Amino acid sequence: MAKNTIQHQTVDDFIQATEGGLQALLKELRQILTGFSPELGEQIKWNSPAYFYTGEMSDFDAKTYARDFVVLNCHRGYVLMVFPNGAQFSDPSKILEGQYTDGRRMISIKSMEDIHKKTNGIKSLTQAWINTLKQVN
Repeated sequence: MAKNTIQHQTVDDFIQATEGGLQALLKELRQILTGFSPELGEQIKWNSPAYFYTGEMSDFDAKTYARDFVVLNCHRGYVLMVFPNGAQFSDPSKILEGQYTDGRRMISIKSMEDIHKKTNGIKSLTQAWINTLKQVN
């Protein structure tokens, strides 16, 4: 699968143009994330579908990506969920992968079965993140 360098305007456009069997994974992850909370919006950021907090927030340094929750990066045969501030999340289900100096953490999604195994953990991370933002603001 060649790297998709087309600039997409919407997440719908991105998913529609995705090849290699990843469309179904992206659609399922999108449904989980957008169906979870009306406070989670979506956009194309870093040339990938990205999900962010839409609620009121105190002023913050844009370089901290405090509003950004997760970016869905497509790779050959899998989707990588990249959490820019993942090191700050409580992860009782132990689904977050990697320890990076910039604070990001990830989840690899390789199949629908993989999504179903990790759905509760993804929902738990999402709720904990939203609750943390609400407490700060």
